Amino acid sequence: IAFNNLPALKILAVGSTNKFKDLELKDLPKLESLGLEYSNVESIKLFNLPSLTRIDALLAKLNYVELKQLPALLHLDIKSNLLKKLELKNLPKLYAMYCSENLLEELTIENIPKLQDLYCRWNNLKAIYYKENTFPQGLDFNNFDKNIEDYGWGEMKKRLDEEMPEGGVYIPASATDISLSPQKDKDKRR
Repeated sequence: IAFNNLPALKILAVGSTNKFKDLELKDLPKLESLGLEYSNVESIKLFNLPSLTRIDALLAKLNYVELKQLPALLHLDIKSNLLKKLELKNLPKLYAMYCSENLLEELTIENIPKLQDLYCRWNNLKAIYYKENTFPQGLDFNNFDKNIEDYGWGEMKKRLDEEMPEGGVYIPASATDISLSPQKDKDKRR
C-alpha cells in the first residue's frame, strides 16, 4: 500500500491487524512519526519525508527497508525483525538506531555523522561497510555483542579501537568473524 498526497498527515501508526505486507510512503511533508510496532509489514520504502523524525518498527515482520531523503530522522527502531541486510545512507541527523535481534549479516553505514547509539546485538553480523572517512566519530561499539560468539567481542573491540583511526579494519571472515571495511572494498570481497 502506498500513501502520498496527504499533506497534513503528521503521525501514521499501522497496527497488528493490517492486511498489507508492503508499505511505501513518499512526499509527505508533515509526517513526523511512523509506528509499525507488531505489524505484519514486511517491506518499507520511505522517500522524501522531510519532517520524519522517528520510525518505530519493533517486532514487525520487516525483511526489507529502504530509506531515502529523510533529512530530519533522529530515531530508528527496527529491533526484532527479519532483516538480513541493512543499508543506512545519507541520514544527516540520525542519532540512535536499534537493529538488535534481526538476522543481519551485513550493515552499511554511510554519511550518518551524528550516529552515536547503534544497538546491534543478537544478529549474525559478518561485515560492517562504510564509505571511507565517513564513519561516525564517537560511535559506541559496546552494543555489538552476541554477534561473534567464538571470536569474542572484547578482542574485536580492542582491534577496532586500535585500528579504526586509519579508516577501517578487516578481520578474516569465517562464520564467527566480523569485518569492518571501507565501502570501496565491498565489491572486491564478494
